Amino acid sequence: STEVAYVSGYALLANSNGGLRIVSVENPENPQEVGNFDTPSQIDKITISDDYAYLAEQGGGIRIISVSDPEHIEEEGYYYQDIMEVRDIEFASSNMFVMDSRELHCLTSELNGPFRSKS
Repeated sequence: STEVAYVSGYALLANSNGGLRIVSVENPENPQEVGNFDTPSQIDKITISDDYAYLAEQGGGIRIISVSDPEHIEEEGYYYQDIMEVRDIEFASSNMFVMDSRELHCLTSELNGPFRSKS
């Protein structure tokens, strides 16, 4: 794994070849994989905000995953707007900052609907 995030007793592990593994770490001596989520490309960064994991995908965009129930995660949407090879995502106040391979983007105005729905 190249990136790890923690949510309420679960570790979210980014696979180096794409995808996300969800591991229960409530018993640290016996971690159990409880789920996974496939992505088309490598995840460079996992950022948790509220009940969502924001996955910075290498080669394009941000996947927004609901992690309110880590054993049953669902993709809530996908954000892409001229941001290629997202490297990092951070939140401050009501701002989402996204670093791609070239520059920093502030997505304040997009936060009311920062992604395209799956449907």
